[in-house]
Amino acid sequence: MEYAKGNTENVDFDIVAALRLPQDDIELARRLRLEPRPFICNAEWSTTLAGEMLFKHLGSIYRPFAQSLTIIRSMVDHAIAYASTVYPTRDAFIRSVQGQLPTVTDVAVRLVTSPPGCGKSADREAVRRLFANATPLRPSSFLPDFPFHPFALLKVTAHMKLCDVLNGVVESVGQKADYKKAGPVDVKHARTLLHQRGVCGVLADEMQFHTRSSQASARTSGLLDMVCRLGHPLHFFANYSLGHRLKTRPPEETTRFLFHPHVLLPDLPNDPALIGLLEDIQIVLGEVCTFKLRDSAGVICAMTFGIKRLILRLVRVTYEIAHRQCSLRSLPVRMTEQHLRDAYWSLEFQEDRAIADNTRNAMLGLRAVKDDFRCPFELDQSADVRQRALADATRQIAIDEAALSAARSAAQRDSDRKNKEPPDTPQQRPPGRPVRPPPRTPDDLRGSLF
Repeated sequence: MEYAKGNTENVDFDIVAALRLPQDDIELARRLRLEPRPFICNAEWSTTLAGEMLFKHLGSIYRPFAQSLTIIRSMVDHAIAYASTVYPTRDAFIRSVQGQLPTVTDVAVRLVTSPPGCGKSADREAVRRLFANATPLRPSSFLPDFPFHPFALLKVTAHMKLCDVLNGVVESVGQKADYKKAGPVDVKHARTLLHQRGVCGVLADEMQFHTRSSQASARTSGLLDMVCRLGHPLHFFANYSLGHRLKTRPPEETTRFLFHPHVLLPDLPNDPALIGLLEDIQIVLGEVCTFKLRDSAGVICAMTFGIKRLILRLVRVTYEIAHRQCSLRSLPVRMTEQHLRDAYWSLEFQEDRAIADNTRNAMLGLRAVKDDFRCPFELDQSADVRQRALADATRQIAIDEAALSAARSAAQRDSDRKNKEPPDTPQQRPPGRPVRPPPRTPDDLRGSLF
């Protein structure tokens, strides 16, 4: 290895510097942001196709705020700590890519959890996107450049085997892998391939899909342990349900996998994150939306409990209702606040409405709610007060909306009843319609015989 040491002094190599983020949150948010683009609907599209295309368009916008930035900085800070320890010099990097791997103990593991749909996957993708075009690593003039992928990704599926974990992580950084087993030799080989891409952290998504029973919880613990054997810091993303299941595991596992969790919470109606999301949606909809979404932030937050995915789905159903009604009249599509309320009470939004209600009721401390909607950890006082305030505020708005909908339905029924024509009588029958004679009595029959 001596040949590399004498020819690397003038080679620019600093993984830690490549990972550093701007200290200013505003600048970091600007770099992470995905600008919204106006949605253009093809006149030939059906209502279903137009709604699907709008939903995909809405999914492409991203604007991080305080909670997301905290989680993103945590992921990158752990990666910097790993790089500082494992790749302190270019010579250490050269040794690691050639299979001389350092011993790593006390691997950092962090759970990122939230109710379903709060944007965990979007934050994970933002980190990957931030370093997607990272400058290749050039540790020596005698070695080729190494593509730089600071974060490997593991997408968890049901019935995933341990060898599938190795294959998934290695392939996510562009390396070829076909492991049939997950023994020590396979793990060492996978570590070497990851080091050849400068990997400093692993992000595991959709972990809750691996927990359908108590046995599945044990398998999930084994899966997490396999990722930890690679030696890189691990952030795994899952809904509340996984946190509850992991808390039933032995203490040596809970203290390892549930230490210092990050809880991503829904946004308040006046939260800049929610207002920013609604402003981005307004840009996407353009003139289609005839009212200011930010002025209806309280109502929208009550309908969705501030959960991002539910907001996007509510907008989609609202658009589909407006598209269907306007298409029947050959008019341009225009969304109104009444369309928004109709969407909230529609069959299409029924399950999402139940998620919002259950999440709200769990925050209010009601007992008849599944643990899947309850945070498995005790929130700090400020977060707890914030969420209870959100639950109280949105609950009252939801009650008012329900009363308004019920009153409108009753008024509509009364109007329909008044407009309905009275039943036909013999005098009102249209010409030509036969009139049935009245039934004959015994006296009538006697008269006909005599």
